[in-house]
Amino acid sequence: MFDFNHFKQLIVLLTFMSICNLKCIAHEYHVSICTMDYNRANKSIELTFKLIAHDFEKAILENNKADLKLGSPKELSSANVLITNYITDHFLISFADSSRRLKFIGKEVELDESLYLYFEIKNVSLNNRMTVVNTILVQTCPAQENILYFNLGKQVLSEVFNKNRTHKEIELTW
Repeated sequence: MFDFNHFKQLIVLLTFMSICNLKCIAHEYHVSICTMDYNRANKSIELTFKLIAHDFEKAILENNKADLKLGSPKELSSANVLITNYITDHFLISFADSSRRLKFIGKEVELDESLYLYFEIKNVSLNNRMTVVNTILVQTCPAQENILYFNLGKQVLSEVFNKNRTHKEIELTW
């Protein structure tokens, strides 16, 4: 005999499993993009990081036990400090003379969960070589890929970082 209540429970269970499965499939790639623009006139490097907001929030939660709630009315008042500390701990640039600290400029959270972080490095005199260390989100998301684009006027350099490749010495040709 057909049991309608059992059938409804089965449909609810299958729907729930399908939604969970789709959510896992929909986010199997973990990618960030950092665009660095050298501003010759100001002798500065302007950096824009594009990340997935919930991946970044997960990293902050794991590292600092703080739930950022970015872009919401309940956003943590210390969010900018936690963001700055995380990025400056996981993204380092050094030149022949010294390593340089990034200065936080601002952030934007888009409806599609894109998180844009803006930083700057002032008083930069580029010579022939720089070293970049990028470990952003590689501890939280082992499949994380971090793409770097460095715009030097007409020349664009690109590199990919991941858990196995976190350091790169970059030759600058003018």
